[in-house]
Amino acid sequence: MSELNWQVLPGSSGEGGAPFYTGTSAVFTPPPGGGDRTYTWRAADANVNGVHARYADVANYNPIPGNFGGSIRGALYRADGSSATDHSVFLFFQQQADNATATGYMVGLSPETSSHLVLVKGPLSAGIPTSAVKTDGVIARSTSTFAQGAWVHVRLDVVVNPNGDVVLNTWTNNLDVNDVLTPVWTAVPEMSGIIDDAIGWNTGTPGLNVGGRLGFGYHATASGTAGAVDHIGAIRNVPA
Repeated sequence: MSELNWQVLPGSSGEGGAPFYTGTSAVFTPPPGGGDRTYTWRAADANVNGVHARYADVANYNPIPGNFGGSIRGALYRADGSSATDHSVFLFFQQQADNATATGYMVGLSPETSSHLVLVKGPLSAGIPTSAVKTDGVIARSTSTFAQGAWVHVRLDVVVNPNGDVVLNTWTNNLDVNDVLTPVWTAVPEMSGIIDDAIGWNTGTPGLNVGGRLGFGYHATASGTAGAVDHIGAIRNVPA
């Protein structure tokens, strides 16, 4: 997908300085294998408390038709020098409506001094929580942590079974060994093989088994924070 295929998700906080500056920029060094620019955000309002997200606006992805699921992957970055506890960056999938307040699956870097990868089912407008599993929509948290100023290459697979259960699998690629162009994906054990069941037993609400929107976003609660994404890719499953 090209840069033009990603549109601002309705309900996102404003851009152009109120409260976010956004766009492609060479300000941050891209991940290994990346190009010369990344998509970036900077929070620029002392009263910021919101999200800015973009979704794939192309045929068969807006939304993904039916209940077949798919996969999204990309490199995530929280800028060093930002207030570590005030911003998160994430990918999303199965967003159930064309608005940032709607529920979807998110995987992203938590707003902590040392981030965890966190898998969430909830509204994009809330960002990535630091809460315990089974609280505030948190489905799983990684054991590993990640410092600010480091790129993290992550992939989320969403598989919808015929009975309506949704299987969630999270993967990472070690960018010190494999660049974003030639990833070698390794499952995150505590974030893989998770069943978001059709009756809502595991997460409190039924799995998101109807096709939705996908994309990437940034949430901030303090001015001066910044983040970026790069090399976003998506695949939709199709019936056999």
